[in-house]
Amino acid sequence: MKLHNRRLLTAAFATASLLAAATAQAKIYAYGAYGFNFSATPTTGYAAVPLTDTGKTSLKFKTTKDGMAVMISFTAECSINTAGSAWVDVDVMVDGVAISPTAQTSDAFCGADGVAGYDPFTSAAVNVVAVVPVAGTHTVEVRARASDNTSGIWVSDTSIVVHD
Repeated sequence: MKLHNRRLLTAAFATASLLAAATAQAKIYAYGAYGFNFSATPTTGYAAVPLTDTGKTSLKFKTTKDGMAVMISFTAECSINTAGSAWVDVDVMVDGVAISPTAQTSDAFCGADGVAGYDPFTSAAVNVVAVVPVAGTHTVEVRARASDNTSGIWVSDTSIVVHD
């Protein structure tokens, strides 16, 4: 009888765990993908990175309460054209404000190998958490630049997801 009860308890626990996992899904507020090549030489600042196949460089999303936290996941193929030591810096922006840890100039999304030309090509990703102070419609965008402000950057095949 004890073995039978233990099996029932184990089965009940497994079923409850599966049901809990099935209901714990992230809500997606916005998403986009850009399946083409994008390169730029932003000598005076940042270049806006395409986030959709139509070339949109920003996406709108809505929050339902003040102080709501959202996670933004950004991935891209990345490279830099320099024979020196430089990197591609990306900033994930919400309502025009760079979100940490991308809110600085020394964070490398990808780096150079010291040989002239776009090389190496890397698949890179960054996740940020933004606490949006006021409920409503917000804008997410990604901008990129070369750390030395002279090298060409390559930020292609992008994907972005804004979720809880």
